[in-house]
Amino acid sequence: MHLLAEEQLSAGANAFLETIRTLKEPKALAGLADKWKNDPRPWARTMMQSYFELPFDKPGHQVVVKRLFKSAEARGDDAVMARCLVAFDRLVRRRRGKEFQWDRAARTMIQSEVLQTPRNVFSTTMSKYLTPKKLEKFRIFKYRTRYYLQRRVWRYFRKLGFKDGPRYLAAVAPALAAFQDADLSAGENLLDSWSLMHALHGECDAVEFSPLRAVLKEGRSLADLRPGPAFSQHWRTPDGVVAALELIVTAQSRVVRVWALAWHQELAKTITNAPSADVLTRMLAHADEEVQSYGARLLSECTEAANWPLETWLKLLKCENPRVAQLLCDAMLKHVSDERVSLAQRVEIALAKATPIARLGLRLLEKTPPGDEAQRGVIAGLWRAQCLGIGGEIVRWALAQLGTAEVYQMPVVCRFFDSANAGIREGAWAWMELENSPGWPDAALWSRLAETPYVDLRSRMIDALAVRAETPPVGTDDLAPVWTSVLLDVHRGGRQKLKALRQIVNALTKTPDEKLLPVLVAAVRSIRGPEARAALAAVMTLLASRPELEPAVAQALPELVLHPAAENSLKAAA
Repeated sequence: MHLLAEEQLSAGANAFLETIRTLKEPKALAGLADKWKNDPRPWARTMMQSYFELPFDKPGHQVVVKRLFKSAEARGDDAVMARCLVAFDRLVRRRRGKEFQWDRAARTMIQSEVLQTPRNVFSTTMSKYLTPKKLEKFRIFKYRTRYYLQRRVWRYFRKLGFKDGPRYLAAVAPALAAFQDADLSAGENLLDSWSLMHALHGECDAVEFSPLRAVLKEGRSLADLRPGPAFSQHWRTPDGVVAALELIVTAQSRVVRVWALAWHQELAKTITNAPSADVLTRMLAHADEEVQSYGARLLSECTEAANWPLETWLKLLKCENPRVAQLLCDAMLKHVSDERVSLAQRVEIALAKATPIARLGLRLLEKTPPGDEAQRGVIAGLWRAQCLGIGGEIVRWALAQLGTAEVYQMPVVCRFFDSANAGIREGAWAWMELENSPGWPDAALWSRLAETPYVDLRSRMIDALAVRAETPPVGTDDLAPVWTSVLLDVHRGGRQKLKALRQIVNALTKTPDEKLLPVLVAAVRSIRGPEARAALAAVMTLLASRPELEPAVAQALPELVLHPAAENSLKAAA
């Protein structure tokens, strides 16, 4: 394995990291570490950063850690040192335990809670007798060495703080962002993190630093910790404000994230620095609702938001948090004029899931004047609206533009009945029941509704068909009771279907109106065998007398092979 690791190091293979972690001999590891630290390639530096992000749970790797760390320190490699800061702070983790003392005066045993140092250090023979699962709990380096490494890595950042403020901020911020929630799951974990405590609370009056660790002052608790970072003079600059904002977005630990939020609020009292659109976009898209709310608040106070391009606002409106969404809408109404928003963008806003944002889109649409066919094609996309709260209002406005007798098209209107949004389907049905609705007498639309998978729409449709089937015809040419009987019987069965099918075929024979063809198609696709065969026979009877309807039937029933002999001959020729 040693030769393989050397070969992978020379070739720059990413598998080198996994291979070297299988080695345990300190002498072999020392030679590899020397070659690794002197390798000038960017790949070697990237591998160092990845190595320090892994747990120190491999026996014999003390020599690798020390040599790589000292090499990065000598080179002034801020990125590698940031990884070392996090890794060394993770090494010290005390746990809570019980301590008993005998009270002579009270003649009783007094129990108290103390922090104890666990025995999780590798010994020379331990790896031979413990299972790999149990060895996962152990770490390299004795606790005295761990304390030393913590202090030495912070010394590097402390020197940066004295010499170069901007570089200090640029180096320490990624380290703070790299801490995980698991690293700081308990209060004692924070106190054990020497560098982190200095970086976050180095000037806080509730904490003091002993030679070994950070301790709370007498009478103070973790709740008394307030943001007071070391080298606060560097943070109290425009660069520090930007770094704090970036830390709010990138911090992986909630402890660091909450600190950054509180610290930025403190800085904002004296330093005015408008956040960028990119930072606010990421804040509003953050998984933490507290970060979202703070980002919305900053947006409402941002004076430069009026100069942002409209695409930036559309990204911000992707937020699904209702409370934050309302603040976003208020900010957009404040900074963006209606004339800047195109029809397609208004439709995109109305498709949002959050009710305030969807309502904003509807409000903009209501101010849109009637347009041409191309604009109606854009409005037709509203059938994909996601908001349940105002789905009915959205479809009411949309069908007022698309559902009039002058512009009505069945395929366009039918999409609203096929929407996954129950509010959209309910609003579409309300349009269907309006007086003089062009969809009410359209047999093709009712035939499409007969195939709906939605129970709520199907039940309403069946009830309406039952009423219409018994309604006397308006005139001699009114076939509504006939085709409604067919569609109704598709769902519940009946003896009148065959008679109704013959009447539809006779009507199509006299006047080839393709609007009744979807009724026959719905009957052909019935799940009842006798009814499907009767409908298929009716179709063939119709084609025998009206062969010019064959293209329309083939389009409506693509699964129906009208000329099997010709198709078989084509297959044989192929």
